[in-house]
Amino acid sequence: MQIGKTYHQEFQNGDRIYCRIVSQFANGRFKAMKAEGNRKPVQCSVDDHPSIPWRETPDNEIPKKLR
Repeated sequence: MQIGKTYHQEFQNGDRIYCRIVSQFANGRFKAMKAEGNRKPVQCSVDDHPSIPWRETPDNEIPKKLR
């Protein structure tokens, strides 16, 4: 994962969670802006080895609230 890029996780039901990387902590975790559905983006810590892999999101698919 790279700082400044947007990634997403897609679930079996088609829902997506988007995550824009803001910075990286010394322990290897990432601080990111995360957006789910119509909720406002919030800053959160993101694990770098989740059970569902993060995939890089193409520029045309990034939600407006994370641009």
